[in-house]
Amino acid sequence: INQLMKNLKTLKGSAKLRKNTDLSPVTMNQTRWSSMFSMVQRYVELHPHLPTDDSNLVEFLLSPSNHAKTKSLLSILYDFESVSKVLQQNHCNLSVARTLFDGLIERFPSLSSYLAEDADIVHSSDFEGVICKNIDGHSLNLEEKQLINNIYGVSELQEKDNLQENQSFAENLLKRRKVLD
Repeated sequence: INQLMKNLKTLKGSAKLRKNTDLSPVTMNQTRWSSMFSMVQRYVELHPHLPTDDSNLVEFLLSPSNHAKTKSLLSILYDFESVSKVLQQNHCNLSVARTLFDGLIERFPSLSSYLAEDADIVHSSDFEGVICKNIDGHSLNLEEKQLINNIYGVSELQEKDNLQENQSFAENLLKRRKVLD
């Protein structure tokens, strides 16, 4: 598809394409996964308008079965794109990310080795779980508070002096920062 899009971006290719549609081709950017989504999406939109009589393009056109597979792949890519967009929003926190990752794992179990709470990339799944629990407004038990303290290097004495049960974790961190300043 990327080769086809590159050929459609040439002067001759774009001229032939303009005869049938105002849509322009989109190529893939190696550093952005969303560019692959955009390229496949544009391919599906362009498909009915592609010149099938051009010998330079025919070799890059997908077979009917591969085109059908690409259309079904696009529906899967929509799911990934929606998750990617939410992860980039300002309101996205660890709890939101965990919910999205768990949903992806449920739909695509092969992703669990990359996105699960205990994936190799996760430094401390216990810590992640405690943070998500705290973000969601659940109270923490003493063991969970100790885990947070151990990671942040806060002594139990500071915890008793500075942390309040009715404040969020972030409020307590900001309060602790003011005390230390």
